[in-house]
Amino acid sequence: MADEKIKNSRELEFAVFCIENTAAKLGVNAERVCQAFTEKSNILNGYIVPEYEILHTQGREYIADELVDMIFAHFGITFLRTLQCMPLGQTLQSPV
Repeated sequence: MADEKIKNSRELEFAVFCIENTAAKLGVNAERVCQAFTEKSNILNGYIVPEYEILHTQGREYIADELVDMIFAHFGITFLRTLQCMPLGQTLQSPV
């Protein structure tokens, strides 16, 4: 995965879209997903931003499913369960 920073408002809006829709899919607060994508993994700058041109042409469900799969692949099911049960504001910890 290439490591790229957000370069413009379109990529920023898309990043927020990805975070919010993944959070909705998981039934958690978007802050938790943002932390998972940035502080506990490199999903935002290593996948979402570099693949913006391709990903933004896909539908909401496809994108959310893809990102949930990435969280699962990176952290495992235990982390997903922790993400869904953790009180807001608590720091995410990878089970790995």
